[in-house]
Amino acid sequence: MSSRTPSFASLSDNIDKDFNELLDSDNDDSVVTLPTPKPARVAYARTGELARAHHVGAFDENDGETTLEDNDIDADDLPDLDQLSREMMSRRSSSTQSHTYASEDPATQSDDEAFSQPSPVKRKSSPDFELGSDEDEPDEAPSPPLVKKRRTRKDPEQARLEREVKAAAKKAEAERMKQERALERERKKAEKATQKVQKQQHATLNKLVTSKTDTLKDMTMEPHPDLCTNTSPFHQYIEPFVQLITTNSGLPHRMRERPAWPVNRMDPDVRFRGMTNLIRWKRKISARYNEEEREWQAVESPYYRTEGLYTLYVTPADVLQQLRFPPATRFLYRNLKKLRTTFGPQHRLFVVLDGSSNQAKGISRSDMERIKDWLTDIHCELGCTLVFAKSGEDIVRRLYNITADLGIMPHKIIERSHLPFCPTPNPHMDSFGEDKKTKSARTTYLQMLQQIHHVTPPMAVEISKKVGHRTLREMYETYADPTLLDRQKDNLLMGITKSGKETNRCIGQVVSARVHAVFSSKDPLQLVGKGKD
Repeated sequence: MSSRTPSFASLSDNIDKDFNELLDSDNDDSVVTLPTPKPARVAYARTGELARAHHVGAFDENDGETTLEDNDIDADDLPDLDQLSREMMSRRSSSTQSHTYASEDPATQSDDEAFSQPSPVKRKSSPDFELGSDEDEPDEAPSPPLVKKRRTRKDPEQARLEREVKAAAKKAEAERMKQERALERERKKAEKATQKVQKQQHATLNKLVTSKTDTLKDMTMEPHPDLCTNTSPFHQYIEPFVQLITTNSGLPHRMRERPAWPVNRMDPDVRFRGMTNLIRWKRKISARYNEEEREWQAVESPYYRTEGLYTLYVTPADVLQQLRFPPATRFLYRNLKKLRTTFGPQHRLFVVLDGSSNQAKGISRSDMERIKDWLTDIHCELGCTLVFAKSGEDIVRRLYNITADLGIMPHKIIERSHLPFCPTPNPHMDSFGEDKKTKSARTTYLQMLQQIHHVTPPMAVEISKKVGHRTLREMYETYADPTLLDRQKDNLLMGITKSGKETNRCIGQVVSARVHAVFSSKDPLQLVGKGKD
């Protein structure tokens, strides 16, 4: 437009004045200030000012500013206010970009623009001022309704295969468990059988051995190979000895071949060089005696042990021939002395003189007396045992007795070292006629004496009458007397007369020493039953 009417200019001035007053006003009811985070929402003070914003200025969507141009204002160009309001509301709803209300260059801003610019301080956003939101609109879109997932049906063939696989796996697992249970039952059964066998073996090993024939199966006689030849006079006694052993042991056949039983050829070593007439014995060790447990215990692998007994077999002709030489050079004397020096006094040495008719033939009585006298000298000097056999049966019997005595010796030592309880004929009365319920300490002491080997009830009564042995306390004090020697203590009970109907003999040195050993010895395996009374 080229011309402006005065009335419109004054109207424009009034509008500017009113607009500035509205901007400067502190009344929150008349002016609505736009929030900082939501610049796209534009509000005006009054509806009447929309005309001025439309005709006197242009709205810039890029920077959010409103510029006024006075030359373009014309009263005839005023649009419909209602239509303008609807357009502004439509523009506000369709706006999706951020708007600012200040110029990019602060230098080009006017005072009004600088005043109307929002504060750069970041303000807390609120749901009421979100872009494009309205109080009537929901905060978020409703979630879609839940749809139940339909179960897909499996293929019948596939389902059948799966069932078969599960059934097969279950059957295999059941079979495996069945096998494990069967193996466990077999293991327990075998373990039980093993324990039963071990228990039986333990009972058999610890069974009391009282017969010599029970130990013959473990003993083997080993003569020198020269004695087993046909030219040796000892050869004729081997087979009768074998028959006697097998008959008395209950084994009518030879139990083993390696080593042969009951006779096996000796394998001589350097120690027995020159001893062609030597005989020794070996024992099969299948159990050992445990002194702490006081029982026999089986060994893992049985073995053979050489016994501490050696025998030299001689004939009268051999001994008579040696008498022609000096005593120190005679081979029998030299062999016996070598054995005694090698093994010590704990080993037993025997000399068996074959005095059968065949060997003593041609030997006069005086020569036989000379032979016996010299062997007696050897016995006294070297401590060997002399055996004079008058026949071949006597030699076989002597060899059998030596074998049996060696076999039962360990069991006899243990049996006589552990004192057993005294049996009584009447279960309600003891051996002295007293009631068990009312028996005195003296009766108990007499029964303790009877537990000693070869101590009879009459002998126990006589011992209890001797001063120093009347009670158990007195006996211990007597044997603990330091002024007495051990030999004197062994002979303390000698000379006591045995009262009784059967005999009136006195107590000998053997029984006296045995009583002393029982009540004073500290060795649990000491042989207290050695010797005969």
